[in-house]
Amino acid sequence: MATRSTYYFDGLSFATAIALFTDQALTIKAADGYYSLGTISRRQVNGLLQAGVNCANCSDPLVLCYDATSVDDLCCTGCTPGANLTAFNSSIIGNFLGVCDIDPTEVYYHNGLGTYPAANDFVFTDSIGTTPLSNGWYHYISPSNKYRITNDTGYVADAISCESNLTAFSSSVFYTTSVGACSGVENQTYYHNGSGNDPVTSDVCYLSDGGSFLVDGYYKISSTQYIRITGGAGVVNNVGTFSLGTSFSASTTQTSGAFACATLIGQTYYHNGGSSLPVAANTCYTNQCKTIILSNGFYKISSNQYLEITGGAGIVSAVTTCPTVLNDYDSSQTATTSPNACFASLGTTYYHDGAAGANPAVNDTCYLDSAGVDTLPIGWYRANNIGGDIKYNVNDDGVVQSVILCV
Repeated sequence: MATRSTYYFDGLSFATAIALFTDQALTIKAADGYYSLGTISRRQVNGLLQAGVNCANCSDPLVLCYDATSVDDLCCTGCTPGANLTAFNSSIIGNFLGVCDIDPTEVYYHNGLGTYPAANDFVFTDSIGTTPLSNGWYHYISPSNKYRITNDTGYVADAISCESNLTAFSSSVFYTTSVGACSGVENQTYYHNGSGNDPVTSDVCYLSDGGSFLVDGYYKISSTQYIRITGGAGVVNNVGTFSLGTSFSASTTQTSGAFACATLIGQTYYHNGGSSLPVAANTCYTNQCKTIILSNGFYKISSNQYLEITGGAGIVSAVTTCPTVLNDYDSSQTATTSPNACFASLGTTYYHDGAAGANPAVNDTCYLDSAGVDTLPIGWYRANNIGGDIKYNVNDDGVVQSVILCV
């Protein structure tokens, strides 16, 4: 003869479950044999449920029974109740926010030990336990509690005081990873049963109607924190902190260090290093969640420093000091031959990295602009500053190769 008992399955429904267990933690597998839920029977063999079959139309369907050897006994002979069901007064179905306002005018039955059902009990609409109560929220009095039925089995997932109001909180939609949640926007309103403004570990989170759990996943609840929901029942597994980058100010990307040093700082980027500014081997990003890398190029990061990113992975290859302040001097424009340079007209201002007030000297670098962005084109020039009237020639890098007095 089949017997009724309480079991637990590891899925959303008995029809799709992989195995049955005798404990809610799903650590102890139920004995091998035949099990039924509603009109479906499945056999567990070596701890695994086999394909389901529909019970024969030989009697009223049974809710949850077990028989070690016979599917016919299970579906047709009937269950021997493990305990008498207890009648109690309850409301009709409602939602979390409003069910406590519904009078308990119905009579239902539960298999628990108390006067009213508690979490993990089963509730039925009939005294012999053949029809489970439909999924949803219900209310009973003395004390005034609301309880939630799930899994299409009459299973009581929650039984809480009617005075336990939900607290609204702002969150992103769910993400499958904390990295994804970091970039989320807190534009959703959800609810939790905790005592604080935001949910904490072990609180239960619900959708806005209070009747459905938040699905498993990661939810952003502030610029620095997220909650992780697991287990399929809206329970907060943990509250985590995002791994955020360190912000720093820089210029836009430039094609050279000289251009970077001449550019204003006005952008905010992020890096994964331990200092305020990135150093070599740090990785730089455009967003605080460190999901978008900074493109290759040169970036000014202080009044006298720039960094270079290479390799396409946002990695800093070097941090370099900008050239010293350039000194202006009076010069001619370029001449094509050395003899002609001494006859060229002065009056053009150029810049070099040599001594202040002096003519450029050998190995000085000469520039068209004070920022040191563009070097002088290759050729001969005349200058007349401290050091006398000279002609000098530069190579294609703007570096002075020779200096000759004009006579």
